[in-house]
Amino acid sequence: MNKEWWLFGWFLVWSVALSAQTVTGTVRDEAGSPLAYAYVSAREPGSTLLVAFTQTADDGSYRLELERAGEWMLEYSLMSYEKDSVALSLRQGEVRIHNAVLRPAAWMLQEVVIRPQVPVFMKNDTVVFNAKAFLRGHERVVEDLLKNLPGIEVDDNGVIRAQGKEVEKVLLEGDDLLNKGYQLLTKGLDVKAISQIELLQNYVDNPLEKGLVHTDDVALNLRLEDDAKGQWIGTLYGGGGTERGYNTQGNLLHVSKKNKHYLSASLNNIGSQMVTNIARVLELDNPQSFNLRPATVQGNLPGVSLKRGNFNQEKTFSYSTVLNPTENLKVEPAVAWASDRRKTDYATDRTYTWNKYSFTNRFEKQTTTRPDNYVGRLKVTYTPQKKVEWKSTTQVLIERSEADAATLFDGNRYREQADNRQTFVAQRLSYSNRAAENRLWEATVSWVYGRAPQQYGVDSLTTESEIPTDRFEQQTTDRRMRLTGGVSYLHALNPHHSLRTNVMFHWDQDRFGLAAFDTLQLTETSLALSLFYTWKLRKARLETGAQLEWLRTDYNGLLRNDVLLQPVASWEWMPGRKHNLKVQWTFRRQTPDLHEWLPWTVRGSLNAYQRSSGNTRLLSDQVMSLSYKYGGWSDLFVGNVFLTYVHSPRYLSVQQDIHPEYILTETLPLEGRDAFTASGSTDFYLNSLSSNLKLSGGVGVSSYDYVRVDAGKLPYNNVSYRVGLQLKSSFQGAFNYDLGGNYLHRRNRSANTRVAAVTAFANLYVQAGRWRAQAHGDLCRWTGDGSSADTYAFVDMEVSYEVWRNRLTLFVRGENLLGADTYVEESFDETSHTYGVYRLHPRRVMFLAMFRF
Repeated sequence: MNKEWWLFGWFLVWSVALSAQTVTGTVRDEAGSPLAYAYVSAREPGSTLLVAFTQTADDGSYRLELERAGEWMLEYSLMSYEKDSVALSLRQGEVRIHNAVLRPAAWMLQEVVIRPQVPVFMKNDTVVFNAKAFLRGHERVVEDLLKNLPGIEVDDNGVIRAQGKEVEKVLLEGDDLLNKGYQLLTKGLDVKAISQIELLQNYVDNPLEKGLVHTDDVALNLRLEDDAKGQWIGTLYGGGGTERGYNTQGNLLHVSKKNKHYLSASLNNIGSQMVTNIARVLELDNPQSFNLRPATVQGNLPGVSLKRGNFNQEKTFSYSTVLNPTENLKVEPAVAWASDRRKTDYATDRTYTWNKYSFTNRFEKQTTTRPDNYVGRLKVTYTPQKKVEWKSTTQVLIERSEADAATLFDGNRYREQADNRQTFVAQRLSYSNRAAENRLWEATVSWVYGRAPQQYGVDSLTTESEIPTDRFEQQTTDRRMRLTGGVSYLHALNPHHSLRTNVMFHWDQDRFGLAAFDTLQLTETSLALSLFYTWKLRKARLETGAQLEWLRTDYNGLLRNDVLLQPVASWEWMPGRKHNLKVQWTFRRQTPDLHEWLPWTVRGSLNAYQRSSGNTRLLSDQVMSLSYKYGGWSDLFVGNVFLTYVHSPRYLSVQQDIHPEYILTETLPLEGRDAFTASGSTDFYLNSLSSNLKLSGGVGVSSYDYVRVDAGKLPYNNVSYRVGLQLKSSFQGAFNYDLGGNYLHRRNRSANTRVAAVTAFANLYVQAGRWRAQAHGDLCRWTGDGSSADTYAFVDMEVSYEVWRNRLTLFVRGENLLGADTYVEESFDETSHTYGVYRLHPRRVMFLAMFRF
């Protein structure tokens, strides 16, 4: 009897705790007539984020369920009627009846603008942004719209982050076309075709894992307008201008109920770069890991937009499709190609300071790089049953990159050449079976093959002619094969406890050859067992587990066996919708890759040589992190803090032997490295979603040892900090602005050197009828030890006129109108202080047109 009463009491308590709070009633006009299809929405006081919403029935009735008790703000709205709102305080499990009366709105015909009812709302784990609520009028492609969304950031390379987290994928109507090469989509697809943008939180790639696996991953899903479906749509954008500049882009899109097709192509010489995004179309392993460090005969452009110093002749093409020949079969082929001829001019003065003396090396380098990439991917998914999925993914990458550099080094002339080729083939098979609602079986097997030969040569030239007086050549070959397989089982024991176990097999062979030396071979074989436990409470989540791995290493016949234990633990506390605190700790042990074992000296550039340690000992580090987030999407105040501490009991450092003619860097195993980083940002939305002020900052501290031949082991202590500010105006109106700036300070306390940079930007937007104008300005100021301050300013402007509404638009664009021709940046490392000068694109005026069809 006592047992039955105990069970009944337990059931009663949980029934009350889990019961929903409900608001019900009717919505009528002043005459008492019911209003059908009126919106009823709920949000927390002080927030613009809709937590729940519904529409009234034909008789004006509604029913709205809320996730928790407490204070709520309810709003009632309907076209041609004034909004009504009411504040309610609900008890746990309460059913409240509230009837609303809406009055006709007093409006004039010319003031009517059809817009979405709400700019942003929540739908389970998904944040939905209505696209038209965030358009200012200047947007051309999807990436332009994404930059307007609160909490979304897009960098110069097109990488998208949501509240600091990089998005995994950008889907189109629920399908993944381009994996992490989504820039081919976001930089080309017409913004006018987009109806909604969905931010998918707790994103999992395998739909059978949804509801069982908790992740921090996020993805975006693009929803199209109804009139953009069922037909071919596309855009053509292009033109030319002064300095022989040209830029042409085009794309085609067709979305039907069963199939999707997306084709894009581009051609430009104004600095826009898409080559780096081609390899990101691939999944599984990063193909770049198969490369030996390439010969460093190309420059970069830090501190400002890469486009300003990228003298290119780029051509790209991509085609991806989703086919559903039957209800249970999905076929997703994708191909991409990119080719470029890129030129970079720069000069550097690098000063090396030693205990007894110092010297300066001066480089002047003109580099021409010719990358040529081909990518193919075929993904086939078969679902014979609703809870069973088979998937096959085949991938191919063929890459060739040639580089030539004319170098003036300390008054002597040289010519460098590098030819890097890479072939990458991968095949992956997976099987998933959600045997029950709370259990999931997964099995995978994959095979990878990569080959990367490289040729590098240097000619010493006479001052009077191009006839070489001395020739150095180096040929290397890197080949890797990898076979992995595993089985995992996930079991949700009840709503609060779940277990996941994995058994993984791994075989990896890396063969590296250098001409005139014997081929080295490193083979790793491992068998790992991991077990992870998750305990979920109402406001907290605890995850803990460990991986036990047997690892066998064979380095040219030298055998070693290790048993590795790698634990991990995390704790997440969520006292309310606006608060999230997460603490995580991980301990890792690993072996160096083959390039860290090489006993040979490999030439990496004109005066740089590298030799690895021959070290076969295990490396280790432990990582502790803490993150706190306050507020949710579109709250009036949002803040976050991230703290990370890394301690490496054993790590790989370097020993340097530096001379005016060459630098020899040798990898050495050392002990005791520490690094700490902290960053944070706050967003103040000054007027709901219409404008916001963002403050951000960060600090980083690192401490470790390195070795110099003349002085032995030396400590290296580096401190850097950054503060930033951004002010953004409303999303509507004739005039808008986006202003901001950053201050970065970095100091090497060991060498007592410092570098400081101030950057500021301003974006101004004006629209009047069919006219649009925008201006962009950058200001950069560098200061460092032993040099005067260098200040650079850039201004770009664009004016457009819509000749044929939603069809034809003409543009006039001016770039680098102030005529800056060079850019200077300062930096330092453990042993040197560098002063670099880079050549930039000249002033240019472009005449362009865009046609939508």
